[in-house]
Amino acid sequence: MSNTIALILAAGNSSRLGSPKQLLPYKGTTLLNNLIEEIYKSKVSGLYVVLGALKEQILPTLPSEIEKLESITNPGWSSGMGSSIKVGVNYILKCNPLVNSIIITVSDQPFVTASVFNSLMNKAISEPAKSIVACQYGKDMYGVPVLFKKELFNELLSIEDNTGAKQLIRENKPITTFVKFPEGAIDIDTEDDLHKILPEM
Repeated sequence: MSNTIALILAAGNSSRLGSPKQLLPYKGTTLLNNLIEEIYKSKVSGLYVVLGALKEQILPTLPSEIEKLESITNPGWSSGMGSSIKVGVNYILKCNPLVNSIIITVSDQPFVTASVFNSLMNKAISEPAKSIVACQYGKDMYGVPVLFKKELFNELLSIEDNTGAKQLIRENKPITTFVKFPEGAIDIDTEDDLHKILPEM
């Protein structure tokens, strides 16, 4: 889908880990930078990452060679994921007023690849009557990465601070379609989680 922007939510404080899980070593880089590299290989036309609590630690580690990557700061990160979505979407719309869709993702799903993003965009094209394309992990499990078309941007900008994209999916099931991504159910909260997934690390 032309003019699709990716928005990575990475503003949390990794309270369970005690250090930035975004910076956990993964595949020769970090968990966050691996995601950035995968998104960069996809067909998205822009890439933004929302930082907050651990900005000073994370910002210097971001790959400077990726030209279409830009960071956004959410000073109100502690109020919840919804606040980061609103800050990110607001910034994207100011910089890219012609954007057609935004894919929201998080920094702790280790198995997100470029093909997941391309599948979301292809599904959005093939089902023009649907305004949301979400990832389906299992029978009743779904969530990010999730694509929102422009007719849902106002709803993204008006969600509660302490809710996330999943709430909007629930509220808009009739206009939502899905792509299968069973590995999306796996996320990382601690270093042990990462070692369980990749014992050799």
